[in-house]
Amino acid sequence: MIKKELPIFPVFFTNLFSTKEKNKFNDKKRYEFFNELAILIQSGLDLKTSLEIILDSDWKKHELESLTFILKQVVSGKDLWESLKNSSCFESYEYYSIQIGESTGQLSKVLLDLSGFIKKKIEQKKKLTSAISYPAFVLFVAVLAVVFMMTYIVPMFKEVFKRFGADLPYITKVIINISDIVGNNFLYFFLFIAFLFVVDKAFKKNIWYQSRKSIILLKIPFVGDLYKKVELAKFFLAFEILSSSKVSILEALKLLGNMFDFYPLKIAISKICEMLIKGTPINEAFSTSIFFDKKTIALLRVGEEVNQLDLVLKTLREQYSQEVDYKMGMIGSILEPLLIVVLGGVIGLILISMYLPLFKLSTSFQL
Repeated sequence: MIKKELPIFPVFFTNLFSTKEKNKFNDKKRYEFFNELAILIQSGLDLKTSLEIILDSDWKKHELESLTFILKQVVSGKDLWESLKNSSCFESYEYYSIQIGESTGQLSKVLLDLSGFIKKKIEQKKKLTSAISYPAFVLFVAVLAVVFMMTYIVPMFKEVFKRFGADLPYITKVIINISDIVGNNFLYFFLFIAFLFVVDKAFKKNIWYQSRKSIILLKIPFVGDLYKKVELAKFFLAFEILSSSKVSILEALKLLGNMFDFYPLKIAISKICEMLIKGTPINEAFSTSIFFDKKTIALLRVGEEVNQLDLVLKTLREQYSQEVDYKMGMIGSILEPLLIVVLGGVIGLILISMYLPLFKLSTSFQL
C-alpha cells in the first residue's frame, strides 16, 4: 500500500513550530549539564545521585521537566544515552557519543569531551558576535539612513524641482527613480525579508533546500570561506574527541554525519564512510571530497602511516581554529571602515545629486 503524502503546508508549519526544537537545551545549558555530570561521576557518585544533584540547580520550568523525565528513565533501568534521546533535548551526536562512553566504561571522559566541545562552540559564537556586532549596527543605521533619505528627503527635492521645471542632471534623475522604487516597494521589501526568514526556518531540514543554500553561501566572497573554516574546525574538534575515546574511525564518522547539518560536509562524510567500508585508506577516502584541501589529506596520510591520527586531528583542529580566529579578527578591522566609507559615499552621492540642480539654477539666475 502506497503512503499518501501530506500536503506541503502542514509540513511547513510543523517544521516551523516544532515542539522538539523548542524543547532543546541551548549550548550553555548543555555545557553546564555535561560538565557538572562529568565532575559528579568522576567524584565517585552514581548516575542517579548525580542527576538528582543536578536537578537542584537553577533550571527553567521546561528544562526541569526534561531533566526529571531523564532521571525517571534512568531509574526505570534505561541507559543514560537512551534517556537523553527520549527527552528530545539533546543533539543526536551527543547521546550517541554517550552511548559509546557507557559501552566502553569511559562515560566521564566522553562527558568532559562533550562539554569541552560545546564550550569551544560557545566561544566561537561569542567571537563571531563580537566581530560582526558593530559592523552589523553600522550597516543597520546605514540602511535606515539611506531609506529615510530616499523616502522623505529626495521626494521633497523632487517637488521643488517640479516647480522650476528645469532639466535635471542625469545622476539626479537616477536617484529620483531609485527613490520612487524604494518608496513604492518599501513594505514589500521587508515582507520579502520576513518570508525568507520563515522559509529558512521551516525548510532547514530539507535536503534540496540545504544543498542550494550551502552552494550559494560558499560562493559569497570571504563569508563562504569563513563559514567553511568554521565547519571544518568543529568537524576536526569532534573527530578528535571521538578518536581519543577509542571509537573506530568508521563509527566516529557515522556519528559526525548525524552531527552536522551543513550539506556539503554531510555529503562528504557519507562518501568517506562508503569508501572506508570498502577498505579504502583514510587519506584516499578524504581525497574524494573537494571539501578537504591537499594539506589536510597529506597530514591524514602521515598520521595514518605512523599511527598518530589523534595527534594529526588535534593539529588540524588547532590550525582551522586559528584560521577562524584570524578571519573573525579581520572582519572587525576591514568591514567597519569599509562600511563607514561606503555609507559616507552613498549619502554624499544622494546629497550631491539633490543639490546639483539647485547650484545650476542659482547660477542661471545670476546670469
